[in-house]
Amino acid sequence: QLKQHIDGVHISNGLTWNPSLKKMYYIDSGTRTVDEFDYDQTNGTISNRKPIFTLEKHNIPGIPDGMTIDSDGNLWVAVFLGSRVIKIDPRKPETLLETIKIPALLTTSVEFGGPNLDELYVTSGRFTFQGKTPEPPVDGALYRVTNTGLAWNSNLKKMYYIDSGKRTVDQFDYDQDNGTISNRQSIFTFDKHNIPGMPDGQTIDSDGNLWVAVFLGSRVIKIDPRKPETLLETIAIPAIQTTSVEFGGPNLDELYVTTGRDTRVNKNLQPPVDGALYRVTNTGSKGLPSNKVKLSV
Repeated sequence: QLKQHIDGVHISNGLTWNPSLKKMYYIDSGTRTVDEFDYDQTNGTISNRKPIFTLEKHNIPGIPDGMTIDSDGNLWVAVFLGSRVIKIDPRKPETLLETIKIPALLTTSVEFGGPNLDELYVTSGRFTFQGKTPEPPVDGALYRVTNTGLAWNSNLKKMYYIDSGKRTVDQFDYDQDNGTISNRQSIFTFDKHNIPGMPDGQTIDSDGNLWVAVFLGSRVIKIDPRKPETLLETIAIPAIQTTSVEFGGPNLDELYVTTGRDTRVNKNLQPPVDGALYRVTNTGSKGLPSNKVKLSV
């Protein structure tokens, strides 16, 4: 069952939860804000949207993109076109706790990993944007921040990584002793399944399956990473710019899907369908608790 919850968002790749506070945090890249919602666990509704951090007020360049949460309830936000990750306290509006500089310009997403979930992994892009053409090896790299779009299967010691440009979902082996990743291989290729658009955000469920948002594809797909090129399910989404997915709700059995309304990509997008947040129920799957850690950098 698919239900629309909010609309009027420009574009978003950031969504995370604080179940103890019954709050949902959501990024609107177009307004350059991190927003907070109240979450009603009884009926699954979200309400009382308010900005809790505005990049413009802090003279931070770029736009907020991917986001994750730590065990103290602080948010870590990748700043696209900003060469940084910022740490903010959502309980104290406009509180910037820390800035971590990243060599790459197009910082796209953040996720905690490693055997103790105390390593921050930061993805970056390498494509022409607003007339800027990044170059490897700095741009388009994966960074690991120690002492401080990715998904993990700690039991299998695997890391899953989306390459939007190649339209693939890739797998790496992860060495828990030294924190290295190796043996990259593609486990799902859009071209082989005639799927339009490109993979964007992803999450993992308790069965080890991946759920992938398809940007410019109006869908979310469910794949089995242990069986290469295995498409398990497709969920149609009314909006064309499907950007990210995350399990939520009191039992982590509701799939939330963010969508964008970037008219630079599609000129005729209009709310309420585009730029809305959707909730998908009765998927038969459950998510995993967020990777929450306490960091000291």
